[in-house]
Amino acid sequence: MATAVATALIATAGWAAVAQAAGGPNLSLGKSTSASSVNGPYVTGNLNDGNQGSYWESSGSLPQWAQLDLGAATAIDQVVLKLPAGWGTRTQTLSVQGSTNGSSFSDIVASQGYSFNPSVANNSVTINFPATSPRYVRVNISANTGWAAAQLSELEIYGTASSSTNLAQGRPTTESGHADVYDSGRTVDGNQGTYWESVNNSFPEWATVDLGSAVAVNRVVLKLPTSGWGTRSQTLAVQGSTNGSTFSDIVGSASYTFNPAVAGNSVTINFTQTTTRYVRINITANTAWPAGQLSEIEVYGPGGGTPDTTAPSVPSNLTLGASGTTITLNWGASTDNSGGSGLAGYDIYRNGALAAQVGTVTTWQDTQPTTATVSYYVRARDNAGNVSANSNTVTRTGTTPDTTPPSVPGTLSHSTSGTTITLNWGASTDNAGGSGLAGYDVFRNGALAAQVGTVTTWNDTQPASATVSYYVRARDNAGNVSGNSNTVTRTGTTTDTTPPSTPGTLSHSTSGTTITLNWGASTDTGGSGLAGYDVFRDGALAAQVGTVTTWNDTQAATTTVSYYVRARDNAGNVSGNSNTVTRTGTQQPGCVNVASGKTMTANGSTFTFTPEKANDGQLATYWEGAGYPAQLTVALGGNHVITAVNVKLNPDPAWGTRTQNFQILGREQSSSTYTNLVSAASYQFTQGNNVVNIPVSATTADVRLSFNSNTGAPSGQVAEFEVCGTPAPNPDLTVSNVSWTPSSPNEASSISLTATVNNIGDLSAPASKVGLYLDGALKGTVDVAAIAAGGSQSVSLPIGTLGQGSYAVSARADNASTVTEKSENNNTANAASNLVVAQAPGPDLQVTGISTNPANPAVGAAVSFTVTVNNRGTTASGVTTVTRVTVGSTTLNTNTASIAAGATVNVAVNGTWTATSGGATITASADATNVVTETNETNNSLTQSIVVGRGAAVPYTSYEAESAAYQGTLLETDALRTFGHTNFATESSGRKSVRLNTQGQYVEFTSTNQANSIVVRNSVPDAAGGGGQDYTISLYINGVFDRKLTLSSVHSWLYGTTDDPEGLTNTPQTNARRLFDESNALLPTSYPPGTKFKLQRDSGDNASFYIIDLVDLEQVAPALSKPAECTSITNYGAVPNDGLDDTAAIQAAVTADQNGQISCVWIPAGQWRQEQKILTDDPLNRGTHNQVGISNVTIRGAGMWHSRLYTLTQPQNAGGINHPHEGNFGFDIDKNTIISDLAIFGSGRIRGGDGNAEGGVGINGRLGVGTKITNVWIEHANVGAWVGRDYSNIPELWGPGDGLEFSGMRIRNTYADGINFTNGTRNSTVFNSSFRNNGDDALAVWASKYVKDTSVDIGHDNRFVNNTVQLPWRANGIAVYGGYGNKIENNLIYDTMNYPGIMLATDHDPIPFTGQTLIANNALYRTGGAFWNEDQEFGAITLFAATVAIPGVTIRDTEIYDSTYDGIQFKAGELPGVVITNVKIDKSNNGAGMLAMAQARGSATLSNVTITNSGTGNIVTQPGSTFTFSGS
Repeated sequence: MATAVATALIATAGWAAVAQAAGGPNLSLGKSTSASSVNGPYVTGNLNDGNQGSYWESSGSLPQWAQLDLGAATAIDQVVLKLPAGWGTRTQTLSVQGSTNGSSFSDIVASQGYSFNPSVANNSVTINFPATSPRYVRVNISANTGWAAAQLSELEIYGTASSSTNLAQGRPTTESGHADVYDSGRTVDGNQGTYWESVNNSFPEWATVDLGSAVAVNRVVLKLPTSGWGTRSQTLAVQGSTNGSTFSDIVGSASYTFNPAVAGNSVTINFTQTTTRYVRINITANTAWPAGQLSEIEVYGPGGGTPDTTAPSVPSNLTLGASGTTITLNWGASTDNSGGSGLAGYDIYRNGALAAQVGTVTTWQDTQPTTATVSYYVRARDNAGNVSANSNTVTRTGTTPDTTPPSVPGTLSHSTSGTTITLNWGASTDNAGGSGLAGYDVFRNGALAAQVGTVTTWNDTQPASATVSYYVRARDNAGNVSGNSNTVTRTGTTTDTTPPSTPGTLSHSTSGTTITLNWGASTDTGGSGLAGYDVFRDGALAAQVGTVTTWNDTQAATTTVSYYVRARDNAGNVSGNSNTVTRTGTQQPGCVNVASGKTMTANGSTFTFTPEKANDGQLATYWEGAGYPAQLTVALGGNHVITAVNVKLNPDPAWGTRTQNFQILGREQSSSTYTNLVSAASYQFTQGNNVVNIPVSATTADVRLSFNSNTGAPSGQVAEFEVCGTPAPNPDLTVSNVSWTPSSPNEASSISLTATVNNIGDLSAPASKVGLYLDGALKGTVDVAAIAAGGSQSVSLPIGTLGQGSYAVSARADNASTVTEKSENNNTANAASNLVVAQAPGPDLQVTGISTNPANPAVGAAVSFTVTVNNRGTTASGVTTVTRVTVGSTTLNTNTASIAAGATVNVAVNGTWTATSGGATITASADATNVVTETNETNNSLTQSIVVGRGAAVPYTSYEAESAAYQGTLLETDALRTFGHTNFATESSGRKSVRLNTQGQYVEFTSTNQANSIVVRNSVPDAAGGGGQDYTISLYINGVFDRKLTLSSVHSWLYGTTDDPEGLTNTPQTNARRLFDESNALLPTSYPPGTKFKLQRDSGDNASFYIIDLVDLEQVAPALSKPAECTSITNYGAVPNDGLDDTAAIQAAVTADQNGQISCVWIPAGQWRQEQKILTDDPLNRGTHNQVGISNVTIRGAGMWHSRLYTLTQPQNAGGINHPHEGNFGFDIDKNTIISDLAIFGSGRIRGGDGNAEGGVGINGRLGVGTKITNVWIEHANVGAWVGRDYSNIPELWGPGDGLEFSGMRIRNTYADGINFTNGTRNSTVFNSSFRNNGDDALAVWASKYVKDTSVDIGHDNRFVNNTVQLPWRANGIAVYGGYGNKIENNLIYDTMNYPGIMLATDHDPIPFTGQTLIANNALYRTGGAFWNEDQEFGAITLFAATVAIPGVTIRDTEIYDSTYDGIQFKAGELPGVVITNVKIDKSNNGAGMLAMAQARGSATLSNVTITNSGTGNIVTQPGSTFTFSGS
């Protein structure tokens, strides 16, 4: 199938093994063949042997013919001609002729040129014609642009339809589109188990069968698979067409029920007889799946009755007779069932393989050496394709090998007529009982000229002036060769030494890829006569033609080629060159790599050898697949005319020579399917060069390499994948004149954005949309009518008023990406300058702050509020306004006096709110009753959360899979919660999850909150070689399919049994951990409480298992608007969602803010690729790595769901990063930096294992004073935030974190810590934040000694307050290592794998504990575990004075539930004066309520402590311990 498809259809090849044409099987099989001549071994028997790889080729000059004897006059209406699939494009000029007697032929189809193209119909040509009834069918070939001979590999002949034949069987199909691999070719393959499935969620959808010619039809049978398919109804119409483009209803749209229990899941539709060539099934609805689905489309003509599914009777009494090398088979005739399709013929099998297909004859001859032992059986076949069982088997046992040559050929003689020399000789005989005579070898001037069969004549063509000698040898079937015959010599005439005249003026014309040459005729005066012309292309002989004066060549439109012509006479004399003509291609010679900068994808990768490495311009990097077939695909955008593909490997001598076998495929821009461009072949990559160039001639939008083998690696490898070509004709939309009206607006102005859309392409552009953007955020779209090539259209978008500020304005043509263009990279344009909106005269009240008293209230406390109101306007508000606070169901109003222009007041709000468990959202509004006419009415309100009780006030609700409705397998952890040995249940929230093993299994959650987003915590299999893989799962909402969600194992699956954090690997092993990851999706619709969200394993969801742990459902607020004082990164060149690196633009904006050029950096809604850390370039280049962070910067986003920074490159592969452990994403901060409302998604996959650097840090640096991080989502990093640098790292910049605030953080799926306060961090807080699946302490204070002054720079007075920690897969929920005054309060901690929920410890050599450390009002569930080779057991709360004492510890107001081991564990060392008050411990499963281990020393005073259901005792002191308990 051609990659370049002229229509919008998606064509699929649907040929069955026995091709069915207009009316049945290929009639040529098994029939007698003959030809005007044969060139050596390329005999006529190849024309109907069913093998497209073998072929007939003529000898001598054209014209030449080949024909078939059908045995009797037969009604036919189609001929299919084929050449080998791997041959290059050529045009043969031919006619199709017929005869009833074998001597008088007339044209069935007159002579014309037919193009054989390996990219079109697999190098075949189909010729349809009105039905006629010849016995003999001849193809007469008069010209061939690819070779100076006639050539055919298959001559297939098809008869007109019989009434009981399925006319659709094996016919070509087209379709509206298909899902995955389910193309429409499956509807005509005769297999009800295979099926076509259309594109999902895109009705109407259709599939069409081309019957080959217009035929009478009156019935359609539609089928679906019977096994595993439920009942469904599809609404559909049967349509017909005679031209394939204009369709009308044969049967109007109706609903048809497909039931596996009724008619084998089939539907029969009868209708009044009509004549049509194309039959289309147009489907508009399906009750079981959001797509059209059909396994078979069967079409029948008049009188067809029920389709014939009954096989003929078995051929009877097969016998064998042998004579020399000839084996004759005879059998009894089969019969077909009454009313069936009729007997078509027989299939003859030799040694178990199909040897021949014959008609209704009951005899067949085979030729085999007498030495060969061969067995045969026969099957009968009817016209419906049904095949009988095998006949009996007969065997011819071979004789002793034949070593005797045939006799020498009899007297050889010759005769001459012009340039034709005819040889004749006497027949040879083979020895009695020998292998039999095979034929003759003809030698010319001592060299083999031809091999012929058992004929005794042969024609040769030689110039009349040439003297040539001949002899002949006989050859038997055993390969024995006789002696030479006598030699005969044809003596040439008087030597003609005069060349013909030079051809007349050569000219050329071009139509697409066809170049036509014409020239004036030459004359010959030397006597031998004009023989023809030699055509030269780019100085090399391209073709030899006869005495015609025209020739066609096919060359890509991009190719520049030159031609000249020489005349040639029969004596071999050649004229001078004609003039030279040149067709200038659209691409000059040489390779323009159109793949450069384009996106490359693969169906799998090994480790870090990912597809983008094959397009990075570096031969030292490469892609390597994961198994076979390994596919590497480049998306060029629109169609390109390509001339070659270059595949490169590293030329370094370390890369030894290897051979890779691969195929090149393409996808035309209007198609969803890939077709063959260059068949699979083996290519050698030679050490030191390692470049393979493959010529390709195609028009395609995507190019794919599909690897089958590699002698040098387990899968395909490519360092650089280059595609040579130029853009094909297409529209090309650009934007210019981006501006606005009025030109100088203020806040009260009604503003319109304007732009001009231009079509600079070659073709007209269809109707489209243009998007207008402010600061990278879409403000709206405008419809654009069709634009002719070279045309343009102006557009305008009213956007209303804007607040004071500076806005980057841009426009994007073809905003919805509906137009296929020459370039998809030039659709966007920016205004020459920013849109500046001035402040309008008048007042403008805004709320700038809300404070509560108390700040962290307990349940039931009375909470009061103070609201900060600012008048940013130019005049006073002038009247008394209402300042309103809404919190929960409480509304508080307070009158506020007039506020002067520029003034700020703190309004003490009247009344209080009674705190409720879990907290609430506070909304404060200025001028709540709208009595003041303001210059901006959209900025009166401010919203923030208030947290009450324990844990973070997260905006989502989590739902456990085990508590949902499900069909699947419940996974539950063991009693010890064993970890590290591929224990899915242990790593599950609540220590349970649900496994989906088979199609149809699901987990369905019923929401209790409003939601427009979903997060799925899941585990899916790793790739076979490691490195992860993407899968899909189906999301249904209220029972209706919504979408396929992508689940990935790229960031999960670490292997090994070591507990060394850097000893794990990505290489698969038996024991694995970190098995889970998360997928998230923002939904376009908001769903109310009570909505059912179902995750179901459907068709196409092909992971071997899915484990669903939980989902988060959240109502995500709309994207925030850009504050007036901020400047967008789009001003510096960043483009959202384009997949290109935006680091330079982000860094430029941050640097501008740091230098005081702008006031704030705005990151709009969108996906922004970041491949380098944002930092300050160190002008002094101090140290090996840049360790200077940003300072005095404000960075704001549109919300953590809306503004996302992401990276595609693993940190160890990024290069140029500031520090190998800190990675290539996120921010390096020195001080005074505010970052809010965005997400940072890293690319980490491991924590230092496999010899790699660690997986990167989202936020790192000194952080200093004045830094505040709010509402930031960090995922797939090594560490979320690492706070502090060693003093030795540029001492003059020393500045530990002081007064830092982290709030609203969401840090998940890391390989190490969540947030770690180290290197002297003090007076800092993490508040109202959530942590899940962290690979080390989710929260930690480490009072390290790598500081300026260990007596001063101590980690102290830090607070972890109201946070929720879930599922740390290594280390603690919260930990403190040394320091003083640190507090752990109001937190919820769940499901630690192996360490405590909370630990105070002196490992990691901290500055010692002094003063007080508080653990208060926390709740811990299912925490503690076993670690360090599973030899050490840890309690839910553990105090571990490994080196120095831990004094001054208070644990109060805390509940500990369902601990794996002990509730509170005193592990070792000096632990004096621990105070434990108001603590409840229940169900310490495998340990004590409180345990003092043997090495623990110190004391604990208990007050109001309740301990129940302990595994080994409530309070236990191990022998050897001096630790004491007092109180109760």
